Amino acid sequence: MINAYIAAYNEVPVIFVSGDTMLCELAKELCPNITTVATSFGMGGGSIGMHPEDAKEAIQAGMEQAVKHLEEQLAAGQPSDCLIQLPKRFVLEVTYRDHKKAYTSSFYPGTVQTGPKTVVFEATDYGDVLGFMLFCM
Repeated sequence: MINAYIAAYNEVPVIFVSGDTMLCELAKELCPNITTVATSFGMGGGSIGMHPEDAKEAIQAGMEQAVKHLEEQLAAGQPSDCLIQLPKRFVLEVTYRDHKKAYTSSFYPGTVQTGPKTVVFEATDYGDVLGFMLFCM
């Protein structure tokens, strides 16, 4: 999600995602026209995955399909239908193991300490969210 939002922040379409089933489902929720390839399925504390060669072939075929779709849109003069829309507002709540980290992070601009080990950061610009993550996570 972080990388997809960085792409959206820079107006770059996300045309392809591969990974576990939940990641692919989340990607489809964000962008229904994105091409996905699920290479594993999480179950409890483990996962069941494709054989590496099968995953490689599926990823290559999926990526080729995604690029073809993008090329068709561009050739028709249409914008990509894989541009993710960023939320208008971001709220991050972080709970640390150590209360000292919450205290020091509370000094980051826009951050409020809401509990002994918890801070909340709110922003309307994803660049500010990235700054918070860099310095406080």
